[in-house]
Amino acid sequence: MLVNHHASMSSYLSLLLLSRRTKEEGTFLSYSFGGGGAAIVSLMYLLTVRCLRYQRYELVQKRREHVTYGKEHFVWLANVPNKYEFPWADVRATELGFFRTYAIPSVAKLLVATREFERDAQKRIEDTSLLIFEFCESDPKSPRGEAALRRLNAIHGKYKISNGDFLHVLSVFVLAGQQWIDQYEWRKVSDVERKARANFWIEVGKAMGLTDIPADYDAFVAFQQAYELKHMRYHPANRKVSDQTFAGFADAVIPWRCLAKPAIPLMRAAVCALLEPHIVEAIGYEPPSPWLRALLVSLLKLRACAIRHLFLPRRDDCPHLRCAPHTEVDRKASVRAAASCPRIPMSFPYGGQARSRHASGYTIDTLGPRSAVPGELGCLGGGGGGANVAAA
Repeated sequence: MLVNHHASMSSYLSLLLLSRRTKEEGTFLSYSFGGGGAAIVSLMYLLTVRCLRYQRYELVQKRREHVTYGKEHFVWLANVPNKYEFPWADVRATELGFFRTYAIPSVAKLLVATREFERDAQKRIEDTSLLIFEFCESDPKSPRGEAALRRLNAIHGKYKISNGDFLHVLSVFVLAGQQWIDQYEWRKVSDVERKARANFWIEVGKAMGLTDIPADYDAFVAFQQAYELKHMRYHPANRKVSDQTFAGFADAVIPWRCLAKPAIPLMRAAVCALLEPHIVEAIGYEPPSPWLRALLVSLLKLRACAIRHLFLPRRDDCPHLRCAPHTEVDRKASVRAAASCPRIPMSFPYGGQARSRHASGYTIDTLGPRSAVPGELGCLGGGGGGANVAAA
């Protein structure tokens, strides 16, 4: 009886230990499978990012025959970098490009004389962005594109601006974004995108009546270097318009007015750290700290690495500026294309819609200086071009 009792107890303990061991092993196997599953899922995600990240790039290469104006996919190819692949970089490059033009005294003196930055720097920046948006969104020769270019010609035609200054500003739009992307983004600009972008702005230059326009990207690089070597130098106007621009940026970006002014030195230091030394010298600022430049460049490189390996590509375009028709009536395609259709900016890189100077809507002929009479849009054949304007 006692023997049977001990045998029963022994069997019970054996089963209990076996059950506990099995449970512990099951838990261990569960944790092991969970960790392995997470690793597999992570690996699959990284492979998916790698496969999808360059799909649009491959599509660009297949459309390499469309890099000239008039081809079916020309406008799309010209806008792939700034609307699909690198919209953030396009805004940053444009910001730096402003200061490149301010380093030319003839440009800076004119901007100071007009007092547009002094009156309302944010409006000046928004008006420029909206006019460029109008002819970049679809086609420089679309109804709205032509109206925007006529407006630019009417505004510029009031002043004596040399053809060389116009071409220098044009070179900034051709080169600044692509050079930033090559330095700080997750991939470089392809030759197809480079050619399409240059050809797009060449068409814009022709519509503005400019002469002696560089023939391609490399020609723009050579022109910009030679022009800056000859004309870029310090002048008090360079510093003044740069200071006004920083004030406008701070006012637009920072919603709390009490913090806008104290933020200006930080913004100035960051911009100068990313500008070329000869530009910083020409606009009259102190040389940036090498440590700050190294820090910013490292952060930009880290961002590029993260995007390349960890982020899925965007499916749709992501321009830094979006606009919508003003009313339901204007949403019809035939009306929306009309140059007179009012629009409302839905997003802005500076300040957002609520703080935009055009939150209630705009029409093309009201953009620009208040002194420019709405409706007097000039002509596309040279209202703002160097051929019709005396040298400054």
